Amino acid sequence: MDGSIQMWDHRKMFVNTTKLLRDAHQNGSEISSLQFSYHGNMLCSRACDDTLKLWDLRNFKKPVHVAGNLFSRYGSTSCTFSPNDSMVMTGESINKGETDGKLHIFKTATFEKVQELSIPNSHIGAFKVLSSLRCGATLACRYLCE
Repeated sequence: MDGSIQMWDHRKMFVNTTKLLRDAHQNGSEISSLQFSYHGNMLCSRACDDTLKLWDLRNFKKPVHVAGNLFSRYGSTSCTFSPNDSMVMTGESINKGETDGKLHIFKTATFEKVQELSIPNSHIGAFKVLSSLRCGATLACRYLCE
């Protein structure tokens, strides 16, 4: 739990770290989800430091975008891309004094929040993208409540 992201190329005879980014997330916070984009050039990461980060794998030194203040109570909070890579989404746990968990949807290009869905009396941890319209304007999701 040092906050680093490491990648290996398993196609080679000797497996060595091919990409290493120390302090990708706060030291001591668990990285709960890593998701590659469908096109394979982007990576989103979610951690218990209450952030969602978007990385460009072609220049893997600092995040392209960061969304903060996304409370994560559990080490199983997911993040994922829409099928056309136009959006990134993650869940947020119920924070102290609140009654709803949240599903946050961001535009991949700008990280502008497109939508925030409140889910009553539920921590949003894991979810799957079921479908996406071609324009990426509407997402249908199934969420699994913890």
